[in-house]
Amino acid sequence: MEVPADVPEGEGVRIMLNAALRMAPHVILMGEIREDLDVANRVISAAFTGHLVYTTLHVTEAALAITRLRHIGVSSENLAAALRGVLAQRLVQVLCPDCRVPDLREETQAERRRAAWLADIEWLPMREVGCARCAWSGFRGRRIIYELLDIDRDVRDLVERGATAREIARAGVPPGRSIWACGLRLVARGVTSIDELRRVADPPS
Repeated sequence: MEVPADVPEGEGVRIMLNAALRMAPHVILMGEIREDLDVANRVISAAFTGHLVYTTLHVTEAALAITRLRHIGVSSENLAAALRGVLAQRLVQVLCPDCRVPDLREETQAERRRAAWLADIEWLPMREVGCARCAWSGFRGRRIIYELLDIDRDVRDLVERGATAREIARAGVPPGRSIWACGLRLVARGVTSIDELRRVADPPS
């Protein structure tokens, strides 16, 4: 269902969401929630009434979605009750297979030592060079990196108590399953470079 172009965006989303709910759907897939508390609360209400609701937000890490919804005005209690999970995803550029070369820099090797969970993974990092096949960029194509924040009982309690995004991430996203860790696995296999990963994701603090 497309929001009519001649209706203000927030009002149009509300009209479409109300119309969708009258169809008694099992699943609702809604576009981005922006700075509109009424729309956000209607989406939460739909989840309360037994609908499985998917929507999107612009954030860089899964736990920051909770911070963003709080900033819009959704209460921590409602978030804790309605959320089941948050998936954060980014795209990293893939190294050109025709010109990539081994990355032997000490700063790259140090990333393996900082990640204990990488100990059993073969570490063959590569870096970009550039050639005619990749238009001298060093990259050809993209791959997804992601992390999943599972809202279990412990995380739900933190959300309800108003915990920070860092506290929620620490409880709900283990170090080896963060978006940085997902990208670091691609670095280990020479799929992307450590510099490209740093461009799109933040290393653990």
